Amino acid sequence: MKGLKETYKRCADQIMVKPISNVSLDPLAARKKLLEIHKLISKPVPIQYSLPFFTFNHNQNSIIQYLGLVKKLMLDSQQKRTENLQVTSRRNNFQGTPPEKKPLPKLLYIQNPVVWLSNKIDFRFLRYSWDSNFSEEEFSRGARQAISTVTQMVSKNMFESLKPLLTKNALLNLRRDVEILWADEVRRNIGLKPEDVQLIIPRKIYLRSSADKRLCDIDVLFIGMKWLEEQGFNTPLVFVDIVSRFHRNYTEGVAPDWTISAFKVRRFSLIPQKS
Repeated sequence: MKGLKETYKRCADQIMVKPISNVSLDPLAARKKLLEIHKLISKPVPIQYSLPFFTFNHNQNSIIQYLGLVKKLMLDSQQKRTENLQVTSRRNNFQGTPPEKKPLPKLLYIQNPVVWLSNKIDFRFLRYSWDSNFSEEEFSRGARQAISTVTQMVSKNMFESLKPLLTKNALLNLRRDVEILWADEVRRNIGLKPEDVQLIIPRKIYLRSSADKRLCDIDVLFIGMKWLEEQGFNTPLVFVDIVSRFHRNYTEGVAPDWTISAFKVRRFSLIPQKS
């Protein structure tokens, strides 16, 4: 290793480097020339060689030093390309392009303990007295999917497709609210995917029996959040607060289906990001 360093020093004065202007370094071309130079190292006679970006006269020993120069130039070119990519990434972030899978803010909801306990008792009564197959977990999963479907259909003005999910009165009231009370901004951005529904909170269970009829209604609060589906500076956060009532007729001989008998958007907000 010591002898090799001394050889480098002796050969330093033998290399005459002449840069050619307006020619950029191509790492692939440099790598190809580098392999050709390796084949020339074993030749004992002086040679003259030209690259697309340098012209020099050298002998066998000076080639070794040139290999280090080519390697350094290739590394500098690689570093420059990396810096350009980083600058482009920072420019995109400045323009407001949201990063992929940007985390949503955490939500915390504390329900009244008395209400929570009362709901648990009612769910237990429903399961053991009316419906042995009822599961609160399965009900929440189905409610999440139902709310997602309703909001997406409303955002596309596909009200006819909602007839199997909503009762007649609920559908009429929803269409009236959309046409009279909702701003166009709400209708366009109300669509929620199932994963956008962050909280599902049962508020009240109603169990009613009269003669041969048994009816069940469950009021549920849904909190949805998502990033607005557009690119721009300070892409806002969509916050949606929905209250819905799920109805099922447990009377013997009636189809065992849950339907939505009420759907109300209590709050819709676009919350800008902090600069």
